[in-house]
Amino acid sequence: MLRQTCKRQSLMKYRSVVDGHIVGRLGDRQLSSLKPEDVEPLAVDLRDHLDPGYLRLVVSLLRRILRTGVRLGYLNNNPADLAEPQYRKVKKEKGAPLTPDEGQQMLSYAKEHKPEWHPFYVIAIHTGLRVGELLAMKWEHIDWDRPTYTVAENLTRDREFEEPKTAESEAPVPLSAAAIDALIQQRAILEARRQWHEPDLRTDLVSANSRGKPNDYASVMYKVFKPLLKAAVVRDINFHGLRHTCASLLIEPCDIAPVQNRFTISSAGSTSSSSIGSPPANSKSGPSAAAKASSSASKPGESTRSSSFTDPT
Repeated sequence: MLRQTCKRQSLMKYRSVVDGHIVGRLGDRQLSSLKPEDVEPLAVDLRDHLDPGYLRLVVSLLRRILRTGVRLGYLNNNPADLAEPQYRKVKKEKGAPLTPDEGQQMLSYAKEHKPEWHPFYVIAIHTGLRVGELLAMKWEHIDWDRPTYTVAENLTRDREFEEPKTAESEAPVPLSAAAIDALIQQRAILEARRQWHEPDLRTDLVSANSRGKPNDYASVMYKVFKPLLKAAVVRDINFHGLRHTCASLLIEPCDIAPVQNRFTISSAGSTSSSSIGSPPANSKSGPSAAAKASSSASKPGESTRSSSFTDPT
């Protein structure tokens, strides 16, 4: 049933949960012998080792598996429905957004010590894209005229492309002046890598490894993002917190350029001779153009905003 209704990445996650936390504890038991008191100790055993939300997922999957057992006639009732597992209460902070000072501190440190990753995190904060959407980001889906980015794909944790997580995800995402600047910087980084270190680098990806393939989720998260937060002396959050950071910027009255403003960047209808996606060679695009766009007048009735997360001068 799960295989028919879940996306591949979700199915892999559920299989990992079942193999890692359910099979080892209940796998040798006969279904007909399971009772509510068998489910509650499982939750108690895992309570101190798992996040409450993850533990709820474990119990929810167990309940769903046993519900299938009832439907197929292996059980008279679902013992997980009768169990009352206790979840420890924790203060949720890791999904909280960064404050403007924290965001600036992180980006400043990245610019000085991890310049190859600096554009990636500027784009993350200014677009609110999920990590899989960022890793699947392609030049061809950037509309330099509007300017917007259309989410067409999501990268799974095993580096396979799939459809976006939700239908709403496919809506064009406005690109701020800072995001445009970061994209231009990222293109320059890829071009420099191709010319000086990685001559075989041919990619349509905005972020790519030395072989032109998507970067690995685990590497981005645990070898770059988490160490970056620690080194920048910034509060530890999960990557999804950057999505919340973008949302908070869109809500709070801090300087974000109106997303309706057009930037002085030519259409990406044609491509340059470079192997790396970019605005056309005759485009007026560049950091100065994007910066100029951010200071342009907004439409009547709209407030002018520009991000609190800007490059340090």
